[in-house]
Amino acid sequence: MGMLRRRQATDGGRPSFTPRVLQIAVALLFVAQGTSWSQSLPTAPTRATCTNPQALGVARTVQIDTTGGPGFGFEHFKQHDFLRDREVVLTFDDGPWSNNTPAVLKALADECTTGIFFIIGKHATYYPEILKQVYSAGHTIGGHTWSHVTLSNKNLTEQQRKDEIERGFSAAKWALDGIAPEPFFRFPALQHPPEMVSYLGQRNVAIVSTDIDSFDFKDRSPPKIVDNVMRKLEKTGKGIILMHDFNKPTAEALPELLKRLKAANYKVVEMKARERVQTIPSYDNLIVSEAGPRVNPSQETSKIVTTLPHGAHPGAAETATNTSRPNVAAIGDVAVPAERRLALVIGNSRYANFQSLPNPRNDANDLASVLRNLGFEVILGTDLNRTAMEDVLQDFGRKARTADAALVYFAGHGIQHQGVNYLTPIDAKLTDETDLRRLFNLQDVIGDLQTAGRIRILIVDACRDNQAVQQLASTLPKTRSAAFTRGMARVEPDGTLVAFATQANKTANDGNGRNSPFTQALLARLQESGVELRTLMTRVRQDVVTSTNGVQRPEVWDSLIGEFTFRPKT
Repeated sequence: MGMLRRRQATDGGRPSFTPRVLQIAVALLFVAQGTSWSQSLPTAPTRATCTNPQALGVARTVQIDTTGGPGFGFEHFKQHDFLRDREVVLTFDDGPWSNNTPAVLKALADECTTGIFFIIGKHATYYPEILKQVYSAGHTIGGHTWSHVTLSNKNLTEQQRKDEIERGFSAAKWALDGIAPEPFFRFPALQHPPEMVSYLGQRNVAIVSTDIDSFDFKDRSPPKIVDNVMRKLEKTGKGIILMHDFNKPTAEALPELLKRLKAANYKVVEMKARERVQTIPSYDNLIVSEAGPRVNPSQETSKIVTTLPHGAHPGAAETATNTSRPNVAAIGDVAVPAERRLALVIGNSRYANFQSLPNPRNDANDLASVLRNLGFEVILGTDLNRTAMEDVLQDFGRKARTADAALVYFAGHGIQHQGVNYLTPIDAKLTDETDLRRLFNLQDVIGDLQTAGRIRILIVDACRDNQAVQQLASTLPKTRSAAFTRGMARVEPDGTLVAFATQANKTANDGNGRNSPFTQALLARLQESGVELRTLMTRVRQDVVTSTNGVQRPEVWDSLIGEFTFRPKT
């Protein structure tokens, strides 16, 4: 095979590759199953011996010379077809993530097989121990940017795009205690800006697209995910399969999918790089400054955490005299627990391409004022464009990791498409479905929220009618227009209380006064002392039902562990 030369394709700007007969830049070295790792990767663990004779297993390993940044996956790259008939490569995006990634790892281990994990850098800083599990199991780890921003976004400078790539790789290295990931990269949303394709070529990083997109982020039913993959495979006969270990339905679907692959005589191919990616020291240092040094990374939890006998309580003598009241700190005339409280409050009113909303800006300003008086550090943003909204979300994501209680509030336009919720900046537009990629997936916001301590609260007053959505849906065929649903889809993240201004799949009123009916009720109830969170939200619901004559009914999903009071009694 000749050295790869990049040029911009004529079909929609996608990159393509043409051979050049000067020197070899890409080599595929096929290694028999069970052979030790390449000497260029001396720190990689050996895959565990398989004790299940009926397992799917790994048919063969291919080693990739990533010099020049070759591309793989027929959706975008046609040159390097290294898979044989009925061979697949399993790939997983957007991890590591609590519960879901470990479940994916278990499913792979049960079938003695493997995959490539394209990780989001900031997720690696949230869950470094989970990423170490991925590495220890012998799986391949590649990059998927720092924050899952679409690199084709025209609001990003070229340097910001490079930052996303490099921070992602350095975050993985940080999580793995100095072991760099392999030089494989997948673009978010499979959008390949030509200048970043060229940049990865200069960095000797291979690009991995897909042949079989499971669309598991759209279809939340595990059986349908399995059927979708198998149906597409029967047409192509082989391919690189794209899934998301971030998603719970994927983790639930994977055991059955692997069994179906085995039954249909498909074989798994493992992809490894000849060398690890060379991270850039300045980005390594940046990650350390943001995430902090890894403390005692090799020390097992069991060595530093000990379960005491029932009834034992070290330090009881010191605390026994202070049990008459909780640990509190006075803020003005309000007593709040001495815990770190953090809130992100966003209110978007003045939309450029959607109808303006009179209340969200007021709602956000008024709620921020109340929360500050209740001891919250508040990150407030009003009328935010995409760049500004991304900035406050990233600021919140960094700070949430050290918060005991974290709250996210959004008022403005929200959009539901195929069961996925999106929050909109004021410069959002919706000319076709691809514009959804420029919005903010609510699940990503929840991901940041879930890095906080014991209390996580999400409040969404964004279920208003959106004429732009209705207009777009009216121009689409029925099968596609049905994907746009009124209101917001139900969400139930673990360990979080979620409150919507109205029921799922219904729209809320913006109101005629200064605040929306929902936020007006919330502001009033936050003035009450000694009311536990769940009781408070029940009272908010009652107030909204009354003020709207039963038209609007807020909905709450609660999986929060423990109790929380905004304004404890003094």
